[in-house]
Amino acid sequence: MTILSGIMRVLTWLVYIAIAAALLIAAPLIFEYRPAVVLSGSMEPTYPVGSIIYYKAAGFEEISEGDVITFSIGQDSYATHRVVEKDQGAKSFITKGDNNPSNDVNPVEYGRVAGKALGFAIPYAGYFKEMAFHWYTILVAFLIILAGAIVSPAKVDKKKGSRGGSGDRGGSGGSRGSSGSRGSSGSRDSRGGSGGSGGSGGSDSRGGRERKEGLTGEDAA
Repeated sequence: MTILSGIMRVLTWLVYIAIAAALLIAAPLIFEYRPAVVLSGSMEPTYPVGSIIYYKAAGFEEISEGDVITFSIGQDSYATHRVVEKDQGAKSFITKGDNNPSNDVNPVEYGRVAGKALGFAIPYAGYFKEMAFHWYTILVAFLIILAGAIVSPAKVDKKKGSRGGSGDRGGSGGSRGSSGSRGSSGSRDSRGGSGGSGGSGGSDSRGGRERKEGLTGEDAA
């Protein structure tokens, strides 16, 4: 039981740490910055593969050459590249990955732009995000916390029971010790009483013999 409770304690703490990390990743949403996972190396070393970047919606005039934008490239698919040219008339951008040898083939219309990205990334956090925000991961985390809550009170109750049992044994020992003391006093009193009785009996016997001898002497006379 001790090993099981120790394992559950470690797992529970790991779940708490994972929850805290997830909250930190989601915290920029308060300021309307959305997280995105970097899936390719086109923007390395600025944005390593597996890192998380944040982007925020921006107006066309707020985006300049040299800025990094996140834009749609299909249904539920996005890319994050740097703006190398801006076309005011067409309201579009020519983009390029920092690690790519040439510009992207198709211009990016402003309507496809999801937002302007921040200039930093959180390395490896993308792997954690992809795993942590699935329903089955949340279910497993909930079950671990629930199991830890069940095991911990049982261990506490067992400890309380052990301490209570030790107190009872101590009390019994004290009772036995008291009984022993009383037994010793009784023995001393008994020996004393026996000695006194023996002495009296001896005197009476000798006195009886003396009286008998005396009577016998008188009869002889």
